[in-house]
Amino acid sequence: MSINLHLINDARLRIKTTAMSILAGQISYVEGSRIICPLLYEARLDPHSQPFVIFVAIESETDSFPSGKARQQWNEDALAELDAELVQIEAWAREIGEEACRKTIESEELSPMDFN
Repeated sequence: MSINLHLINDARLRIKTTAMSILAGQISYVEGSRIICPLLYEARLDPHSQPFVIFVAIESETDSFPSGKARQQWNEDALAELDAELVQIEAWAREIGEEACRKTIESEELSPMDFN
């Protein structure tokens, strides 16, 4: 199997910048977790290790909430009900995710891999 270090390093950088965007309030913890989770595999990182498992937990607990194009297909009344619940979920995600974002940004595992 061929390993493309450029793709791995790109995924690691995207994980770090997503965590920074979450802490800056540019994206929500739920949205950010949904971005980070698939990148963990591309970055060749263990999704069950700290701090990454926190993003997996957030994504797992919120996968019933539609996002992106899927939201456009939902009834507006149903979305209004879900959005009220999502406010509580986002508070929970912030509570467990803030430290995970900080640790992710500082993580040595996200350092670029050496090409030599």
